[in-house]
Amino acid sequence: MVDDAFGAIVAKRRLSRRLAAMRLRAGLGLNEASDKLGWSRGRLDRFERNEWRLPDASHVRDLARIYQATDGATAALVPTFGDVAGP
Repeated sequence: MVDDAFGAIVAKRRLSRRLAAMRLRAGLGLNEASDKLGWSRGRLDRFERNEWRLPDASHVRDLARIYQATDGATAALVPTFGDVAGP
């Protein structure tokens, strides 16, 4: 049980870092990305600082879409998302 929790924590941290890196590669600032999603800047900042509870798959897909991620990059987030959600 402890190993599962630790794995989910690591996966969530990894997902946060990947999303932040994707935003930077897309050349978007926090404000611009937040505006495109209709989110507050703080919400997106919390995602990237790993200060969010449980990710919603639609939010992860929306972020990948506005970051113009390739299908492969977006698909790579799906297993990570599953690991974050836990058992």
